[in-house]
Amino acid sequence: MKKLLYPESKEQNAPSSPHPPVPKQFKSALDEIFEVMCEVIKEGVTAGEFRKVDTRQASVILGAMIRGFHFRGSVRDGELNVQESTDLLHNFFLYGITKDRNA
Repeated sequence: MKKLLYPESKEQNAPSSPHPPVPKQFKSALDEIFEVMCEVIKEGVTAGEFRKVDTRQASVILGAMIRGFHFRGSVRDGELNVQESTDLLHNFFLYGITKDRNA
């Protein structure tokens, strides 16, 4: 799973690379958030709220959605307020893993 979160690339540390290595403290915080996300999704599957999914893959996808949405700038640019963006992400992700999609 680390490869999904932190893909290794020889180009990553190349002098011309626009992205410096992720600081260890930041990686540690991301790992903690990732584990919490995995646990929340696992609890949803166990409770029957979510269909059976690979919790680690679902967490990677959720994290990617959140980062992508943030980098797109919808909130920063005023296109959506925080509540609207939260609702949008919530609907797309949770309805995607919800067991009963008619609920």
